Amino acid sequence: MPDVSSPELRAAGPAPDGTARTPGVIAPSALTRALMVALGLVPLAHLLAVVAAALWVPAGPATRAFVAVAVLYLLPPLAARAGALVRPLPRGEVDLDDPGFLAWWFSAQWQVVFNRLRFLEEALRLLPGAYSAWLRLWGADVGSLVYWSPGVELLDRSLLEVGDRVVLGAGVRAAGHVLLPGPDGRARLLVGPVKIGCGALVGAYSVLTPGVEIREGSISPPLRLLRSSREALRGEGEDR
Repeated sequence: MPDVSSPELRAAGPAPDGTARTPGVIAPSALTRALMVALGLVPLAHLLAVVAAALWVPAGPATRAFVAVAVLYLLPPLAARAGALVRPLPRGEVDLDDPGFLAWWFSAQWQVVFNRLRFLEEALRLLPGAYSAWLRLWGADVGSLVYWSPGVELLDRSLLEVGDRVVLGAGVRAAGHVLLPGPDGRARLLVGPVKIGCGALVGAYSVLTPGVEIREGSISPPLRLLRSSREALRGEGEDR
């Protein structure tokens, strides 16, 4: 994913239409920034809710532990799904001041704890079927008998579509979003599902980006960067 040091994200000179560029390539409005900061407290609130359940639920230790685990794993997907009912996640290119960006940001904040503390998801993978069921709570479309190798990392869990009998190799990373430069040089969010067909094998340490489609029964070599064009997210691209 390009960052602010990437040449394609540097705002040098006027935009293609001749208008002046806004200073800085990642420059949402003051209101958007304020809302991002406020929503950035969601991970802390999530952890505090887990601690509160573990310490202050009026019940025995076993019940408090059960409630704390339920809050840890169930509150985030349910909250993200509720947010998506109010404002569905966008698809395609999104301006950082578009309400769709904040919808994505809200969903992303509920996933931060699992993105930072990867062992929480690895623990779910110890019980066959539990991790796939948990992803379905986020809104992901996950088939049966999917094998999640150690070290698989997922972002944008609700944007994942995985068929039956899929194998994801060790260290595979899948993200349903990236930041890309728009026509004026400013960053825009690109959002799209990651699709893996039935019976496919994704090679170890591959990276899957928004809009990628791995065909049914295909075998992807390891160490691949699988990406899709902007046109693919508009329905004009080809499967990978």
